[in-house]
Amino acid sequence: LRALGSDTVSKHPAAAVAAAWMAAVTGDQEALARHLDELGPVLDHGPLPDRTHSVESAVSLIQGMYGYGGPIEMMAGARRSVELETDARTTQYSMAQRNLGHAAYVLGDLAAAVPPLTKAVHSEAALPMVRLFALSENSLVHAELGQHELSREMAERAMEIAAERELYAMPQARSLAFTALGQAQAAAGKLGDALTTLEQGRALRRKFPSIGPWPSIHNLLVMSRVAVEVGDVVLAQELLDDLALRLDRY
Repeated sequence: LRALGSDTVSKHPAAAVAAAWMAAVTGDQEALARHLDELGPVLDHGPLPDRTHSVESAVSLIQGMYGYGGPIEMMAGARRSVELETDARTTQYSMAQRNLGHAAYVLGDLAAAVPPLTKAVHSEAALPMVRLFALSENSLVHAELGQHELSREMAERAMEIAAERELYAMPQARSLAFTALGQAQAAAGKLGDALTTLEQGRALRRKFPSIGPWPSIHNLLVMSRVAVEVGDVVLAQELLDDLALRLDRY
């Protein structure tokens, strides 16, 4: 993208979409906002070379995937991308379904979260990272529904994908798998193991703190509960203070 130059990128919708994705992936919210503004006049352009339905769909997928703008924007982007990405044979379909399920979970609608997350998990076209996200989030949903055995199975499968597909350079995905596993361990009464697992996920996120807010928020929510359960009030307060700062913007 640097070799193309900003003027060239801004004049070509596919290149500008690629630039927006890269800004989202690396947590550069200033650049992301700039690229999304540039794409405003060409939302109906498409399909794109990567089979995304349109520029509008790409923008919606980015908003739904990373949620930098908060839960309401995340849900709006997820719903729109599900409307546009209807071909179940594409990667974009699985991404849209995962985004919708995650947004529903964040907004507290557990029943609505399960079907799209399940579709993303079973999509043959899903990228490993998307499947890992969907499994981890589905695990957290089922934990809140009291279905702890199913939650544990999903968390363990998410960890297997992280190892099998060597997603070590993608902390935003791996940390969520650690969070799901830590929740499952805590539900089974293994509180010490849970804290260790959750701290591993937290350490991954600290290396790349600007990439997508929600995996860190999920980690802090689960870890603070476990800290209370083991009686570590100091740690619980530290985690909740961090969580409050992250949530204040929304």
